[in-house]
Parts: sequence; C-alpha cells; structure tokens
Amino acid sequence: YEGKIYLQSSNGSFKAVSNVDIERDKAQEDVAAVFVDVNKDKKLDLVVVSGGSEFPENALQYQDRLYINQGDGKFTKQANGMPTILSSGSCIATHDIDNDGDLDIFVGGRVTPGKFPLSPMSYIARNDSGKFVNITPTISEGLFKVGMVTSATFADLNNDKTAELIVACEWGPIRIFEMDNDKFIDKTSFYGLEKTTGWWDKVLVADINNDGYKDIIAGNAGLNTHMKASNEQPITVHYNDYDKNSSIDAVICYYNGDKSYPFSMRDKMLDQMIFLKKKFLRYSPYASATMSSIFTQAQREGEQTLSANTMASKIFYNSGGKSFTITNMPLLSQLSCNRALATIDINGDKNLDIITAGNNYGTDILLGRYDASIGMLLLNQGNGQLKSISPAASGLNIGGDVRSILPIKTKNGIQLLVVRNDDFASLVPIKVVNQVQ
Repeated sequence: YEGKIYLQSSNGSFKAVSNVDIERDKAQEDVAAVFVDVNKDKKLDLVVVSGGSEFPENALQYQDRLYINQGDGKFTKQANGMPTILSSGSCIATHDIDNDGDLDIFVGGRVTPGKFPLSPMSYIARNDSGKFVNITPTISEGLFKVGMVTSATFADLNNDKTAELIVACEWGPIRIFEMDNDKFIDKTSFYGLEKTTGWWDKVLVADINNDGYKDIIAGNAGLNTHMKASNEQPITVHYNDYDKNSSIDAVICYYNGDKSYPFSMRDKMLDQMIFLKKKFLRYSPYASATMSSIFTQAQREGEQTLSANTMASKIFYNSGGKSFTITNMPLLSQLSCNRALATIDINGDKNLDIITAGNNYGTDILLGRYDASIGMLLLNQGNGQLKSISPAASGLNIGGDVRSILPIKTKNGIQLLVVRNDDFASLVPIKVVNQVQ
C-alpha cells in the first residue's frame, strides 16, 4: 500500500489527498516519516524512511525519500534529496546538529535482510541547502553499526544546551551519544546504561518528575512472556555460519532452571542446519541439549553473542544529568510489548502522564503473538509516581498491532492518532479531566 497524506478540514474530519510521487513509491515499505521544512520556504516537507525485510540486502526499495511540499497537500519527490544508503530502516529523529538554522536527521537501521542479527547501517545526514548529505563518518564514533535500531530521539539530558542522541536497539542497551569535540561519542557507560540490554521497541524523552532534567521512557517486550531475562540469566542469541554454507545462522537461547537451552524446536533447528539430523535422530536427546552439546568447539569458532537481560518496559529517571535511576513501569503496562508511547497532561495538574500501546502480531508461532494490550494510561501523581488507570476509566481502547500513537489537535479537542500494522489508522478520543480519577 502507498503512503497517504490526510488533511484536516474545518469540521474536524480528515480527507486523503492524492500524491502521484508517493503513490508511485508504494513498492517501498514506509516505516517512519517526519515533516520538516527542508528548504526554508516555510512549508513542511516530508522525509520517509524505507524498511522491512521483503527484499534482499541492498535492494533499491530500501532507499529513503524526500518529498517537497508544493502547497495544498501536494508533494513531489526530490531526486538525490537523500543520501544513497540502501539500509532497511526503522526510525528518524531530527535536530539542528550544526546550528545553522535548519534541521538535520538521524536515521536508524533496523535489520540486515537475511543476516539477522547483524547490525545494519544507521546514519546522520546534514541538511545542505535542501538536500541531505551523509556525514556519519566525520561526526560520530560507533553510530555507523550501532545495532538493530528500533527508536531514537534527540534531547538535552544534562542541560548543557546541546542535545544528546538517545538510541534504542533490539538486543542492545539504551545508548546515549553525546557531542564531544564536534563528534557524537558513545557515553552509554558514563551514564551507567551499558547493562540495560533488552528487546527495546521505543524511547521517548520527557521530564516526568518535574526536576528540570529530562527522563527516558523505554518500551520493551514486557513481562507477559514465558522467556524471562535477568543479569544472571539473560536471553541470548548466538550467531555464526555453523553449517559453513556462507549464511548466518542465529540461535536464540533462554534459561530453564539453571541451564540455557535453544528456543527453537528440533524440527525447525534441523531444517535450518541439516547436518544436525545425524546427531539428533530422536527428540529426547535434543530436549536436553545446550549450545555446547549441539555444536562442536570447531563449529562455534568465530561465534558471536548478543544478550538481553530485561524484558520490562522501564523509566530512566535522570539524576542531575550524570546518571539514571531505573524503575519498571507499573505492572499493568507490562502485559505486552510497548511499541508506542506518548506523553500528555491529561488532567491539567502540570504533571506529564504516559500513554502506552503496542502488541506484535508478527512473532514466531512457538512464541505466540503479543496481543494482550489495549493501551494503558499511566497517571502521574507527582514526583514521577505513576498509577495505572483501567481502560474502563480512561476510555482508552487501543488494541491491535499498534506501531505509533500521537496526540494531535482537532476541532474536537486533543485526540490520539493510532497507526497499526496491516490495518486502518484511527482517532481515539481522550477523556476530559473530570472523567479520569
């Protein structure tokens, strides 16, 4: 399906506007987009990130796109408006990195098709007179292959009037890149976040406890899953070319008792690596097999491992711009993965409240799809203390495979725009203050 531009009319309804160039690019999967005035003509242009894994690595369908606003909702594609980077992306964040008055971008790479879990390319692009130019090698260290990025944002975490870049990855920590001598340097360890590895889906920055420092809200897989993770017993993914066929084999393992076992059942493992059929003629030996008993030491030579030590969605409370105090979100917000987050002062008490949504219908059949969430309002009671408000009380009903939520101003007040995968977008009313207790 092609992307759509919807314009709000005076009566509060939305009407789709046809855009030939956007419709022409419907073969590309749109995974993120942002409106930004690229050419300083006071009209918001559109940058779209391409992603997915349907096409092979480095396919032209992964090229990101820039559409210039012609007015009246009409956009035309600008040739060579984006750097030629054929990486399957996930997200986009904007900031005036070089302080020249226009916005530059960071685009996160999500996956290398056919080579999970290798890191794809992420990049920073500078706005040069209305087109974006890749400056990643000269302005950063460690961003080029930072990981399988799911979400990113710019924010000033230490109140030095220079924004940091906060990046969330699957199979990685929440990372913080800080500008130092005109380069973004990985300061994750400085902030004490190097061990916060998870299956992170979303990061959002806001001052939740009103102390003058911005906190990090991070959506993760949640606690309603049979795979548990901790520092002592992490979930791991081991990857190597175990069968020497010039392709990457990835084996996810998790603890059952005091041992870590492969997640994949025997049949699936043997379909992937046929040479193991002679070793595991029956199911019983495979049931108790660990990585060290499945593969020989020679087969594991060159093996690499990523880990996740938490599945919980969390809030990272900023401690004076130098470190973070980390707490789990309330339990009722852990029923599913939180892939979408938003903040809004829903009751006018000058404390930012949090809305969570998510689910994931594209999981492995053995894992089961994440579908328990219908959205959750976390009411901020002051000093960052959050209370879960039931959907019956809040009026929120945000079910489905939700990928993004955004409070927007309409004629009928602030409503929540909800975007789902393989489904229709919708507007969800937000209850007024005297209806939320």
